[in-house]
Amino acid sequence: MKFKEIIKKYTPGILKTIFFHLYIRWLYYFRYKNILAKNKALKNQYKGKRCFIIGNGLSLNQMDLKRLKNEYTFALNFFYLYKDFKEIKPKFYSIMEPTENFSRAGLSTDKVFREIEEAFKDIDVKMFLRTDIKEYIENNKLFLNKDIYYLLADRGILKTLIMSDDISKYYSFADGSIYNAICIAVYLGFSEIYLIGCDYDYILSRNEEHFYDNDIISQVSWIKNVSNLFLAEDMSSYLKAMEKIKNHFKKYNVKIFNAGMGGFTDTFPRVKYDDLFDKAMR
Repeated sequence: MKFKEIIKKYTPGILKTIFFHLYIRWLYYFRYKNILAKNKALKNQYKGKRCFIIGNGLSLNQMDLKRLKNEYTFALNFFYLYKDFKEIKPKFYSIMEPTENFSRAGLSTDKVFREIEEAFKDIDVKMFLRTDIKEYIENNKLFLNKDIYYLLADRGILKTLIMSDDISKYYSFADGSIYNAICIAVYLGFSEIYLIGCDYDYILSRNEEHFYDNDIISQVSWIKNVSNLFLAEDMSSYLKAMEKIKNHFKKYNVKIFNAGMGGFTDTFPRVKYDDLFDKAMR
């Protein structure tokens, strides 16, 4: 009898799930462990400092982001389209979508990554990408002079059986760009994390509104024809995930704030963005 058949026959359901979960984690970790080892050097490298995580929400158009040019900033996804991007010069950048998700959204993977490469051409940035895109990046000779860190994603924080925030191993926060950036920022040692442009309020308009025009990237919206129940469940999942993040990172004594405008991300205390640059408060 084959090994898998023995496991299926003699192991209770929940133990099967745990066993295969651990088996897959072990298998992929040893496949990528040499690549992931580079990430260990980042641990607490920015201890005690503050950073800003910049989403892609419409509210960014109401904020003076040029004030961030001397701050530690995490840019996500399509932030490279922002009008003052070159002046802000983000210190960190992450896009964690699997390549198959680009085609589902009507996007060209090649076009997106060529645009990212051009945008960051003269910027000193640390880039965080999925391990399963490494071959694509290398085959297309992208980001040749950039400092790239590859991350091995688990099933996500609401699905995983074992929560892990160690980005030098298998970790659990890659199922959302905001979740992912928070995890990286904590790993890097930042003691204060400010979220901006993390609106997540599309449920109100049934339209994915960003600071950029969706037509620029020819993005196909996924929410036009979905039910209200689906939208409500998606919002519930997002808020549950943020609450789980809040509780998980308490042990590191890190402070996370929402410094954005509007939106539904009220999991973290709200602060006024402009007040963060008042010299009397620094």
